[in-house]
Amino acid sequence: MELIFIYNAHSGKINTLIDFTHKMVSPNTYQCQLCSLTYGNFGMKKDWKDFLNELDGKITFLYQNQLPNLNYTPSQIPCILVKINDNNIQEIISTKELNNCSNVFDLMKLLKRNYKSFL
Repeated sequence: MELIFIYNAHSGKINTLIDFTHKMVSPNTYQCQLCSLTYGNFGMKKDWKDFLNELDGKITFLYQNQLPNLNYTPSQIPCILVKINDNNIQEIISTKELNNCSNVFDLMKLLKRNYKSFL
């Protein structure tokens, strides 16, 4: 089983710098709630990192420009998927659900609840 986190951002050093600047200058217009919830200005939030380390299974992080490598097209991004096998990928947290999370603790609770049904 694999959890796949899909960010509404692009990978790469230049894009990381652009995202960092955007989050600092205009956080309310930043388009990736998954990034906003799980990353601070200088890296992954400690509570989130600790939470991920406690989860069973493989964890993959993908960015918008890496979606062609995935044999699944999400309806919207950001989102969180679960890959049960090569032919079975399902969305377990939608963009709307991510946008309803106020903080990383809301996301952790939601992910725990939704991911349990696949274990």
